Amino acid sequence: MQIAFDDEAEADWRFDTLIVDEGQEFDAEAFEFLCVFLSDDADIVWLEDPRQSIYGNKQVPLDGYGRFKFNVNYRSPNRIVEFMNRTLNVDVEAGNGLPGQGVGVTTYKEPIEQIDLVSESIDKLLGQAFREDEI
Repeated sequence: MQIAFDDEAEADWRFDTLIVDEGQEFDAEAFEFLCVFLSDDADIVWLEDPRQSIYGNKQVPLDGYGRFKFNVNYRSPNRIVEFMNRTLNVDVEAGNGLPGQGVGVTTYKEPIEQIDLVSESIDKLLGQAFREDEI
């Protein structure tokens, strides 16, 4: 990414707050670009989980920032978190409160088989009275 501005952004384009979610997908240059649009005393909230990085970026160096590290997964039901801990050799605490439906592992030989497997899983859930918007 190349920074599009050599100078500061105009006043109308300067903001007093920046919230970044999924910060693990940003690199230092992207962060620098975002800072062009911040007022001098802007508040920044940076949320990231390096364990979920899709692109494998190095963590953005946020020198001088306070850091909080949480090892609690609020998104996934307990049984999924337990499965992750066992199979991925991680140590994450389940914070969701819901037990979940359980976890199964499905294998296939060819990628095209995934379409039928997902369709079967959806049909099974619909048969258990889940609505489409819940799946």
